[in-house]
This record gives sequence, structure tokens and C-alpha cells, in this order.
Amino acid sequence: MTFRAILFIGLTLISILPVAVLTVWTGYTAFDQRMATASESHLVLARNLTGALSRYVRDVESVFRTVSQNMRDKASDEMLRPLLRDLHFDHVDIIDGGGRILAQRCGMRCADKDRFASAIIDRLAPQISAAREMPGMVYMSGVIPGESGAPTIFLLLGHPDATFTLGVLATDYIRAIQRSVTFGEKGHAAIVDQHGRVLAHPNATWTMSMKNISKVSAVRKMMAGKTGVVEFYSPALKADMIAGHTVEPRTGWGIMIPQPVSELAAEASHARDAAILIGGSGVVVAVLIAWWLAGLLARPLQALVATADDVAAGNLDARARAENIWLTRELKDLMAAFNGMIESLARKNREATALAAAAEEANSAKSDFLSNVSHELRTPLNAVMGFSQLIDQLPEGPVDRDRVKAWGHQILTSGRHLLRLVDDILSLSEIDTGRLKLNKTAVAVGDVLAACEQHCGERARAAEINLTFTVAAGVDTVTADSERLDQVLRSLIENAIKYTDPGGQVQVFARPGSPRGVKFVIEDNGHGIAAEDQERILAPFEQVRRNHFDATNEGFGLGLSLARHLVEMHGGTLTLESTVGTGTTVSVHLPA
Repeated sequence: MTFRAILFIGLTLISILPVAVLTVWTGYTAFDQRMATASESHLVLARNLTGALSRYVRDVESVFRTVSQNMRDKASDEMLRPLLRDLHFDHVDIIDGGGRILAQRCGMRCADKDRFASAIIDRLAPQISAAREMPGMVYMSGVIPGESGAPTIFLLLGHPDATFTLGVLATDYIRAIQRSVTFGEKGHAAIVDQHGRVLAHPNATWTMSMKNISKVSAVRKMMAGKTGVVEFYSPALKADMIAGHTVEPRTGWGIMIPQPVSELAAEASHARDAAILIGGSGVVVAVLIAWWLAGLLARPLQALVATADDVAAGNLDARARAENIWLTRELKDLMAAFNGMIESLARKNREATALAAAAEEANSAKSDFLSNVSHELRTPLNAVMGFSQLIDQLPEGPVDRDRVKAWGHQILTSGRHLLRLVDDILSLSEIDTGRLKLNKTAVAVGDVLAACEQHCGERARAAEINLTFTVAAGVDTVTADSERLDQVLRSLIENAIKYTDPGGQVQVFARPGSPRGVKFVIEDNGHGIAAEDQERILAPFEQVRRNHFDATNEGFGLGLSLARHLVEMHGGTLTLESTVGTGTTVSVHLPA
């Protein structure tokens, strides 16, 4: 087989398989996607329609209350009558318990009798009873035949004198808002009252007869106050439907947006046909492009082989073998040309790997050495400290207790100092190997500084240094590893004490950070550090020893380096400002 043939087959398969899978997947999922999209959009539309009805109900109730309060004020008629007409009130009346009209405000029309029909009063008996028990509360009936037999909603408001305000509300607005929703061939909106009777429906006969459709599953869900998407059989369209449905909370009216499932199936079928057509066209295009690309890639291979042969034969002493019979001649030649270069690169890579392994081994050995030395030092140091504490606590006896205690105290102090150095070496080793983990919690700033004052105060007093601590207002807690934060601050404070002459001053401040967090500042008026040494002393094992007093200072030069590493692990920054002969200021900013 030629290289072009193999490449063509491979490219064709790579191109065809995704297109075929996508086409099949689109065909199988088209209907489900249509149903999911319809469910979401129908529910959104139902909620929007419910929102419009809720605003209408609020306006109706508000105007009804206003009219009820101003029934006997004829001067307000010119203002209130347009509102009643806009909201489709026929009229609003004050009636007695028997239905006799005592006062009236006209909207779209006036009552042609002085008394409501007893059939209407009987139908409104539950609302009348509730209004009598709760004067001042507006009650709204379901849809029932009005005086002319048309669908009507009645509003009732009881008064303390046993009269009622009765509003006669036509359903024109509700029918108008229902008619505004149409989509597809038979997609529509339907609105029912709290009893399942039709308020507005595309079937005008059902609307005018106020047909009770409470047996429809979607209507039962709305009557139960549920919102969602449901599939059901529509007696009106004699078809399976999918509908989003919601409930208007004030009135209990149900609003649903149904659409025949058959319309969605037809849309899915069209989508499948389109997917097949597009997929087939994509396959044809992919085959043509694959054939063209295979030829394009095969032609320059021979020139590449010749170049590779020259490089391999002239410089790299290549050993090329291409015995696989399934490879094309071009690929065999190419492999022979590049084998030499690959062998050379592999040899250099092996050498580099060996060097890297040696370097890693050396680094690991260094870390292991530090860890082992630290461990070996800690064991006797703990013993020295234990016996020193025993000596420090000797009871009165024949021995020179003061001298023994002084020796014990000196041993204890030295042991603590050596233990601190070992801890610093261990911390640096753990940071270097990535084993040091922080346990961050909310740390009280005042507690941290109090601990530092307890640990460093004796040393400051011995050195005749005035050590002060100040916590600014508003500084409460900081998120940090309390042990490591204490280690950082103690190291910086001890450094400041170490390089300050007797009679000097070391001040420690805790201030709000900028823009957030906490800023710790350690400020001394000691010897200071030359500008050229300020970056160098932040490296491990570095100290400034330019003056006679520096030669006597103890330590390995780990303090500043370790402090900077620990602060950076907290996500903070450590900065140093110093002037020779004036003093040094170290600032540690920890984020919120």
C-alpha cells in the first residue's frame, strides 16, 4: 500500500466517524430535545402570564377597595369610572343581606335592576358568609353566570353594618390575555378558575359555558396549587399535550400553556432529516478533503527523506532499519533517515537523565543529611534540657544551690538556643523538600504578640533593650498557622534585639494591612544593614559580619531566610528597609 492510500483511509475514518455518530445522536435525541425545550419555554411563558394576571388582580382589588370607600362621594365619580372601565368592571354596588342595591358606581355598564337575582346571591353564599365573618377582607368568586348569563367574577367586601360592597367583573381582560398567546399550529394558553371552570380557552364555547374541566390531569394539578410541566390528553383537541402550568396565588386561578406532542414530533422529524442531509454532505466533503490532504502530505516526504539522509550520514552516524512490511516505501526511508538522529538524541537524553538523577540524588542526600543531623542533635538536647530543669529545681541542701541553678539555667538556655537552631534547619529542610504543611486557623493577634513578649522579653531585658508591643485598633485576628507565625515573629524580634546596642529600642506593631489583612512591623534603632547586603542576608546561612560586634553574634543565618519562606507560604510578603547607623524595619504583610 502506498502512504497516500493509508493516510487517505485513516483521515476518512477519522472524519466520517464523528460525523456519523453526531448524525445518529442528533436523530435519536431530537424528540427529547424538543420536549425539553418545550417544557422549559412553556413553563416560562406560563409564569409570565401568571405575573400579568397577578398584577391585574392586584389592580382590580385596589380599585375595588378605593371605590368601596368612596361610594357615597359623588365628586370622585369622574376619576373612578375610567378606572372601572379600564379594569372591565360592569359596576360596583353596596347591597344589603338580601341583595338589594343601596348605592352604585357604574363602570362599563350600570345595573338595570335595583336588586341582584336570588340565583346569583345563592351562588355567592360562601363568599357572603366569609365576608360577613371577616369585614374588610376582599373575597373573589370563581367564574359564574352574571346577570346577562355571561361569564362573570364577583368581588365582595363586608362592612361592619352588615352591608356588602359587590363588584361585578367581566372576564374580557382575561380572555384577551389568553388570546395573545399562540404558537405553532395549535399551541395556546388556557386559564381556569380555582374550581376548574374555564375562564379563557381557544374553544369559545367552553369559555362562554364556563365548562368544568377539573377532570383533566393538568387542571387537577393546578387546583392543587402545583407548578410544573405535565403531559395529558386534551378532550378539546383530542390529542396528547405537553403543558407548563402555574397558579395565580391570590385567586387560585390556573394558567397552562399546552401544545400538541405531535407538533414536537414533527419538528423532531424535520431535525432528523436535516441532520441526515447535513451529515451525508459532511461525509462527502470529508472524503474529498482526506484524498486531497493525503496527496498533499505524501509528495514532500521524499525531499524530507533526502535531507534527513544527509544530516544522518554527515554528522550523527545513523543506523537505520525499516523492516516492517506494512510501512510504505516513503515511511521506511523516512524512518531510516531519522533513526540516526533519534539514536543520538536518545543517547544525549540518557546522559541528561543520568545527570538529573545524580543531581536529584545529591539534593535528596543533602536533605536527608540535614534531617538526620537535626534528629541526632534533638535527642541529646532534649536530655540536656531535662537534666537542666532537674538541676534548676534542686531542693535546698549541702550543694551550692545558686551555682548549680545558674549552671542549670545556662545549660537550659543553651539547649533551647541549639534546639531553636535545629528547628530552623528542620523547617528549612521541610520547605526545600515540600513536606512542610501549614495548619491555618483564625489566630488572635494579641495572643501571638503576648507569646512573643513572654519568650523575647527576658532576652531584651538582659541586653538592656526596651521592647514594646502595640496592637492598632481594629486588628483582631489573622488567618495563619499559629506555630509558624510565632516562629516568624520571634525570629525577627530576636534579630532586632541581637543587632541593637544596650539602651536601644525595639518596637513591634500590628496594624491593618493594605488593602486588607494584618501588617506586623518590627522596628529597631540598631546598627542597620548596608544596601548591598540587604538582599544577600535573605538567603540561607548568610549573615552580615562587617563590624567587631557581628563576630560575636550566634546563629547560622537562617532566621530571615526562613521567615521570608514561611511568610510567602502564607501568601504574604516580607520587606526589609534599613539604614546603617539608624536602624532596621522589617514588615510582614499577611492577607485576609
